[in-house]
Amino acid sequence: MGEITNIVRVTSDLERGVVLTRLGRLFAQADKEAHELQVEVVRRGEAVDLTGATATAYFIRADDATVILTGQVRENLVSVRLSSACYEIPGRFQIIIKAATATGTTAVFWADGFITETTTDSLVDPEHIVPSLAELLARLETMAAATSAATRAAGAAESAAANAEGKAALAGEKAALASEKAALADGKAALAQEAATAADAAAKQVTDQLVPELTIGTVTTLEAGSPAEASITGTVKNPRLNLGIPKGADGGGSGQEYVLPTASGSVKGGVRVGDGLAMQGEVLSVPVMTAPSVDEGFNETDGRRGLVPDVPYADQEKFLRGDGTWQDPVGTIFVTRSKAATTDTAIEAGTDGTLTAAADTVPGYTPVGVVSFQMSGTGASWCTLFRVSFASGTATVGIRNQHASKAFSPNCVVTILYLKG
Repeated sequence: MGEITNIVRVTSDLERGVVLTRLGRLFAQADKEAHELQVEVVRRGEAVDLTGATATAYFIRADDATVILTGQVRENLVSVRLSSACYEIPGRFQIIIKAATATGTTAVFWADGFITETTTDSLVDPEHIVPSLAELLARLETMAAATSAATRAAGAAESAAANAEGKAALAGEKAALASEKAALADGKAALAQEAATAADAAAKQVTDQLVPELTIGTVTTLEAGSPAEASITGTVKNPRLNLGIPKGADGGGSGQEYVLPTASGSVKGGVRVGDGLAMQGEVLSVPVMTAPSVDEGFNETDGRRGLVPDVPYADQEKFLRGDGTWQDPVGTIFVTRSKAATTDTAIEAGTDGTLTAAADTVPGYTPVGVVSFQMSGTGASWCTLFRVSFASGTATVGIRNQHASKAFSPNCVVTILYLKG
């Protein structure tokens, strides 16, 4: 690492904005790491804490090539050391320094200066001076003899030189073209890095604002036979799902009895008599369970133990409620399913498109909306979501392609909410 011969220290007040600074220091061609720029970042004169930030500088030379430099950050001081590549091309230059934090990227310094040539193609050598006319004539005679010999040698080499000159010219053209392409690639790489940083920040902002955190609000018991109800309150970021669930039908209290078959040689066993069980000869009578009820005179009647009501196979995971009906356990009133939303047509650069996903069929449940989503696939980092909707059993996701030239076909995994009933 070369010795630092110049430290340029300036103050940048973010409250007034970043203005162009003229660097009047000497920046000589062929220097190497000869300058370090130190920018003190303040706001209204108070130091801005940049702890944890990173710094990047973009040095634009006189040939329009961009040299990317990595800086150092300490408290509110951003330091950038110029590399040897910054001094290669004489002429005017510009330099922009940016600081990146978790919340975004900010330009903190902008300046221009001049790389000065330190030598030219013509040099003066005071040591070779002809002292007299006689010596000059002697040197001319020697030069004439040497010229005659050189002329003969030049004739033999002229043909080969012409061929080499043609090849050299072609190589020069190719080298010039390659240099132009390299300079253009450097510029595009700097722009791409800046765009990628902006895209990451935008994607994080979209995720923070749009991905909801669903919670369960109120759960109300409705009259038997009523349709189930569902509503969503709160905000887009913090929605609350409120539910109304109808209760089961009241028990009939029919008092039907279950009669055991008469014991025989092939039917054996024993039953404890009592607690509602009665033996009539060899026949055991068992009452069917009755549920609590209220008669027309508003008299409350307790339920009675007995055999439970029959349960169909489809209701095997339900529980027997106090009113003598089989009900879904709390927590199974809704389910979610993930589905990939896709498109058959690529989204062109700078345009909007939509991805769709049809809800699956879940027996006993009805799809009602989208509760979360996640972008993935080719080009996902260049695409942002601007709308999510659900209608007629289909989730629709609005996508905006922010790339300058490429078309993408990303996908989005959506989580669809299904309500019981």
